[in-house]
Amino acid sequence: MSNVCVVTVTYGDRERFLSQVLIACLKEKHIKKIIVVDNDSTCNQNFFDSFNTDKIKWLRLKENTGSANGYKIGIKKAYEDSKCELIWLLDDDNVPNPKCLDKLLAQYK
Repeated sequence: MSNVCVVTVTYGDRERFLSQVLIACLKEKHIKKIIVVDNDSTCNQNFFDSFNTDKIKWLRLKENTGSANGYKIGIKKAYEDSKCELIWLLDDDNVPNPKCLDKLLAQYK
């Protein structure tokens, strides 16, 4: 079984989009960690606490450094996690379809 780490970057007032992505990812059996790089969004600790899981790692930046830098920070954090075998990059408004990850992993293997 593959251990997948999702990396997503958010900014501004996008909780409604990010929430949908997080909910979908938490349903995936292969996803072991979700790293959210927060490029100075309006999200707060209560938003992340509401998911009641330790699978989500929130990296809050003090300013918006752009999506490329956000992904760089998130990928580096995922790479440092010894349990992470694969990294799946998702935008904060890319809700994956059910079984999408299963199909990607089957194709990868």
